Amino acid sequence: MSDEILAILPAYNEEVSIGSIVLHSRQHVDRVIVIDDGSSDRTAEMAKLAGAEVIRHPINRGKGAALKPVLKRLPRTEPGSS
Repeated sequence: MSDEILAILPAYNEEVSIGSIVLHSRQHVDRVIVIDDGSSDRTAEMAKLAGAEVIRHPINRGKGAALKPVLKRLPRTEPGSS
């Protein structure tokens, strides 16, 4: 399995800016994951249109709670190991 570089972006009501953020991020990473933390606007839709994978939370739980489930699923490596 090859290493991937991810951008994990928590977002709340960012429909105006999330598309350009995702497009810019995709130039520098392998995958962009947007965590829509209970947005009441079109944040999730705009992120998907820009090419992000989207995880939706039904209610806003804050940045830490939004990131925690995704970070738990990432493989763990020790610093300096390859």
